[in-house]
Amino acid sequence: MTSIDKTKYSEVTTNDERADFISTVTQKEHRLKKQSLWSITFPENRMKIICTFLMLIFIVISVILFFNSSQSSLSKNISAENDQTDTILQLRSHKKRERRRLPDTLGHMNIYIDRYNRDKYYPHRFPVARYDRRRMPLRGPFLSFMPRVPIFADRLTKQTIIFSSSGVYILPPLINIYGQLFSVAQLIASGSASLVSSGSALNGNIDMLHYFQPQPLLGPGIPVINPLIGGFTGGMYGNFGSFRKTRDYESPSNIDYSYERDDDDDSYEEEERKPNPTDNSTVTNACALHQLNIEANENANVTSTPLSCPKTIKVHATDAAHVNDICAIDFMKIESEDKSIVTIDSTSTCPKMTVVIAMDTSEVQNICAINQMNIVVFLANNITFNSDLSCAKVSTFDMSFVGFVSDLCPSEEMNIAVAYTPTVSINSSLACSKTVQLDAHDTGAISNLCASEVINITVIRIGPLTINSATACPKKVLLDAKDMNGVFNLSASEKMNIKVINTGPLTINSATACPKKVLLNAKDVNEVFNLCASEKMNITIKQMRFLIINSATACPEKVFLDVENVGEISNLCASEEMNLKVTRIGPTSIDSAAACPKQVILDALMIGTISNLCASEEMNITIANICPLTIDSSTACPKKVLLDAKHMNGVFNLCASEKMNITVANIGPLTIDSSTVCPKRVVLGAKKIGAVSNLCASEEMNITVIEIDSISINSVTACPKRVVLDARYMGAVSNLCASEEMNITVTYMEPLIIDSSTACPKRVVLDARYMSAVSNLCASEEMNITVTYMKPLIIDSSTACPKTVLLHGNITDGIYNLCASEKMNITTANIDTVSIDSSSVCPKTVVLNAIQTTNISDICASKILNMILQDTMVALNSSWQCPALTVLNITQNSSVVNICAEESLKIEGSDSTVNVSTSSCPTFAAVTGTDRLTVHDLCSLNEIHIDVTNSTIYMERTTCPTIANVIATESALVYVCATVAINAIVSEDATVYYQGPLNHTDTSSGGVLLTWP
Repeated sequence: MTSIDKTKYSEVTTNDERADFISTVTQKEHRLKKQSLWSITFPENRMKIICTFLMLIFIVISVILFFNSSQSSLSKNISAENDQTDTILQLRSHKKRERRRLPDTLGHMNIYIDRYNRDKYYPHRFPVARYDRRRMPLRGPFLSFMPRVPIFADRLTKQTIIFSSSGVYILPPLINIYGQLFSVAQLIASGSASLVSSGSALNGNIDMLHYFQPQPLLGPGIPVINPLIGGFTGGMYGNFGSFRKTRDYESPSNIDYSYERDDDDDSYEEEERKPNPTDNSTVTNACALHQLNIEANENANVTSTPLSCPKTIKVHATDAAHVNDICAIDFMKIESEDKSIVTIDSTSTCPKMTVVIAMDTSEVQNICAINQMNIVVFLANNITFNSDLSCAKVSTFDMSFVGFVSDLCPSEEMNIAVAYTPTVSINSSLACSKTVQLDAHDTGAISNLCASEVINITVIRIGPLTINSATACPKKVLLDAKDMNGVFNLSASEKMNIKVINTGPLTINSATACPKKVLLNAKDVNEVFNLCASEKMNITIKQMRFLIINSATACPEKVFLDVENVGEISNLCASEEMNLKVTRIGPTSIDSAAACPKQVILDALMIGTISNLCASEEMNITIANICPLTIDSSTACPKKVLLDAKHMNGVFNLCASEKMNITVANIGPLTIDSSTVCPKRVVLGAKKIGAVSNLCASEEMNITVIEIDSISINSVTACPKRVVLDARYMGAVSNLCASEEMNITVTYMEPLIIDSSTACPKRVVLDARYMSAVSNLCASEEMNITVTYMKPLIIDSSTACPKTVLLHGNITDGIYNLCASEKMNITTANIDTVSIDSSSVCPKTVVLNAIQTTNISDICASKILNMILQDTMVALNSSWQCPALTVLNITQNSSVVNICAEESLKIEGSDSTVNVSTSSCPTFAAVTGTDRLTVHDLCSLNEIHIDVTNSTIYMERTTCPTIANVIATESALVYVCATVAINAIVSEDATVYYQGPLNHTDTSSGGVLLTWP
């Protein structure tokens, strides 16, 4: 700004003044007329004597009047310094009532201020008074910073005046933290403020209807309207430092901290006494009834008389001045600077409003107020408060670089901004504020802070902060702390919002009350003690030693915990929902004795033990690299459990009533508490873990495990309907049980033990490879078995025999007690023994395909028996009726004992021996043998066909068929008989011995047909 256009509005005489002037002139003219009449009345000769006499009287009266006038003037001066008469008070009061200048409309508007000088503008609301252009109350002089913009500043009060087509708008000045006064016009001209959020400069006329809001601002700290002279009294305080370079005013002006008074007090606007001591001078007993102004400079010493307190006192002390024992009834303003000391009389009553500005190593002692207290302190040695006498209703403290602050009085509403101060203490032993706002940085200890409704704390780099929670517990607490020693005895009854970074211990006084909601965000904090909430607790922590929850007083309904790098968490508790996300923490204990939440979500990584976790409805756990997790299943079993765990020591007492889904890898033992309840469905996926014990389910169990020690099933409590087991490289599985379906796939494992005493499933599918043994397998309808490279498979046939059995066995020590009631399909290879339990039932159909099976015993069938044997020994159970159809294909040194059939017997093979049972002969029999097949006791009732090469056939001689057909070649030996006809073709050195009539014969190449001897 290059120039300042100073526009001054001259004084305009009022109608009252004009009337007084006209009346005076009229009276003078009237007196002149009266004098002329008197001069006409007296005679000529007596005029001289009378004039002389009158002249003498005039002189005497003039002397008397002059003397009385001097005394009256002196008396008036003294009276102006002590008291004024009631008549004058009434006159002034009446006059000022007639001249009250109230605005047409009160409202507010946003002024956007660049508080950090970074070209970023933030809105701040200012009160605005709108007047009619013809009733503009302020007379000036005014200053203009922008010649082409109708916005001005009052040079004395620094109020801003904006002329618009809709009226004249007046805004109060802005007061920064150093007590400096700025008009809004001055800030707008320098670019530190704007009417718009973008910070754009003004140009031309201003339409205030775009900015003015007709709702007035109410509350403490808001400037009020001065009804006598118009405009505002005081200014808007703001937490601002210095602004960018602004154009200075022509002359400095003091800040007006006036207060709103009653009409009866308007007459005391003018100063009554103003001592001005300087240069080590001393003034004692300074006093006034209404207003006392003290200006003390250069080591001056002023002592007031507290026996008579003025209504208003203003003190300005500089250059090490001392002002003592001051007091006021209504308003006190103190400006102390440059090592000055101002002491307020501690025995006198407190003023209604106190304003203190102290700086430059000055001191102010025994400050107090009844209604409002505004304190601005910068570089002061000592600031003390007389909190025993009275506490202001509203207090604002802005203190920086103060020696110490003690006995700060807890007003109803307290706003504290403090910096670079060793200690700040609040006298809260008798009462607490309703609302406290504390903004502190680079300060020592702050003690005994308390409030009954709201505490809002923002602190950086301070000593310990101590809350007096014994006197009162606020409803809401908002704490934002960083780089400090600790916070002690914090408490709230409704809401607590805490954000702490790099602080000492945080102690909550939860013995008094637990807030409904707690929000804690902590980083690099030492400890947090006795945190509690009754409804909701939301915790986010990074780097902390201990977090201790007070669950004895209250358990919150919901807990949300997100922590990282914490030493220990104790007594965590919730009644409805618990959501935990923890990383790199020490032991965590849940207080499940107080309450079990309905839902628990746990996401844990690299932590110590977690103990007593519990839930009543749902538990979702994801954990990795932790010490043991212990579930408190004695208090409650959740309906659903989802567990995903890896690289941990173990999970104990896991429990569920409906569904359990477990995925674990590289963990210690997994223990299920199934003593009281079993879930309906269980899904277990495990890899490289310890033992799994007491697993159970009532409907479905799905197990997929790799490299685990063992699995024990609790089949006593419940047997599931369906079981699916897929196990590899593991120890034993014991007490596996199912009532409907069992599907087992096992590889490289220790024994699998089935608990068939409780229940046999309807269907069993077993695929076992490279395992120790399977025992007590049973099924009531269908059994499908595939076994390879395993030790014995033992079937529990005493409980139930399935209708259908499908067996595929390879390289197995043995299969025992196999049984079926309808169909049995057996394929074996390299098996020692296959024993059929046919003691109680024979299947209708048996299909046997056996290779290198040492012994298959007690096989039987009621309808069809189909056997393909290679290097296998088979013994049929002859106690049962022979099957209707028997088909045998036998090779490679196999043997069959007690083979028989009711209707048809077909035998084909080589290098084997067949012994036919004579208990029942089939209607039809056929034997086809090649290369060393031997059949003993062959018989038939109707017809028999024998076609053999280099084989031996012996028929049962006592039971001969009607017709016998024989083809024998290559040294074959056949003993045959028939009752009606024998047809024989014998060749190549074969021999046939016959008994019965020959029908068609043919012998060649050394073939011999001989009678059976």
